[in-house]
Amino acid sequence: MKTAGSIMVSPARNWTPPLGAAHHMNTRTNTNRSPRHTGGSQARGNRAQAGNPAQWRQSFERYSALAQGESDDRVARENYYQYAEHYLRLMHEAEAVA
Repeated sequence: MKTAGSIMVSPARNWTPPLGAAHHMNTRTNTNRSPRHTGGSQARGNRAQAGNPAQWRQSFERYSALAQGESDDRVARENYYQYAEHYLRLMHEAEAVA
């Protein structure tokens, strides 16, 4: 052992990685892979046509009511409003397509 000031330093040659760490040190990510799924929204079609518009209205009303009921927690209220807005957009898109 060497002394660095008043600190004892052991040689690095006796160091072993913690259990499981050796596996992660040797793995490499292949960045040249092609994506598994191609097509994106084109493969799914127009999202306003998928699903049931009656369920969208029901979900919109449910999340709006939940948001109005959250008077104390503004983060939860905003979260519910975002869900309600999502269903409102779906309903408007469906009306524009029809």
